[in-house]
Amino acid sequence: MSLIELLLPVLGGFGLFIYGMKIMSAGLKEAAGQRMRKVLQRATSNRFFAATFGVIITIILNSSTASTIMVVGFVNSNLINLTQAIGIKLGANVGTTFSGQLIAFRIDQYAPIFIFVGALMFMFIKKPALKKLGQIILGFGLLFFGIATLSSPMRELAREPQFEAFLINFTSPVLALLAGFLFTAIVQSSTAATGILLTAHLSGVPISFETSAFIILGVNIGTSITTLLASIPANRESKRAAFFHILFDVVGSIVFGTLIFAIPGILGWFETTWTEPARQVAMFHTLYNIATMLLFLPFVRQVASMLERIIPNKAD
Repeated sequence: MSLIELLLPVLGGFGLFIYGMKIMSAGLKEAAGQRMRKVLQRATSNRFFAATFGVIITIILNSSTASTIMVVGFVNSNLINLTQAIGIKLGANVGTTFSGQLIAFRIDQYAPIFIFVGALMFMFIKKPALKKLGQIILGFGLLFFGIATLSSPMRELAREPQFEAFLINFTSPVLALLAGFLFTAIVQSSTAATGILLTAHLSGVPISFETSAFIILGVNIGTSITTLLASIPANRESKRAAFFHILFDVVGSIVFGTLIFAIPGILGWFETTWTEPARQVAMFHTLYNIATMLLFLPFVRQVASMLERIIPNKAD
């Protein structure tokens, strides 16, 4: 089988993954959108409270990009302030790792059941609330069925000499970080980028853990591009919130990228604690984002003041 013939199912599985994610997110927004607005409006200046809601909202939406863009919108509408927005963003980066943990647990093998139940509920139940629930379940099933569809051709790709030669180019941490950044910026979804990486590991694709760690760092930076674009027509406070998104991800990647070089035992700890490569990557993704959240959380007000100086208010 040629390399092109192997790549076509990969593209199809990836498309199914993205489509499932969109269907599920749409159903969740319809079912809980108004409720989430009220929750965000009630977010206080308590940074820990805001971060917790950032985690919860991102898990519900299955997208840190969606939750962060929503936050930018609320800041633009003066419903929440910059300090609250920063707290929510810190939690959002942790919440987005939830999908990766599910993928690493091989939940994709149950995807047909979710698709069957969700389709029946969505097509035949008339009650709006249950119909939306069916849409959510259907999208969830399609998302993980896309992951299952990716697995088989990736196993074949892993045996291809040309593909192995291609992967050798990503032994450089800088190239790995750049690849994660570009792919996430293009597809505008860190969940999709991480899902592809985890599926590659589950399928036996020979990617080193160090390379995967730097890809994850790049993915975290790439997800901020969409938020930056969303803030262009918004007010100065929203631009500060979007700029923090970039600052947070870039600083976090620099700090932890430097630590990986300075203390090689960090990656070694992941490899000895978890034996499966996909689990190692999922845990690195989660613990890295928890660590960066804890790094910034005590300095939320100071960061907000710094952003106000970097992006000052325009004179009337």
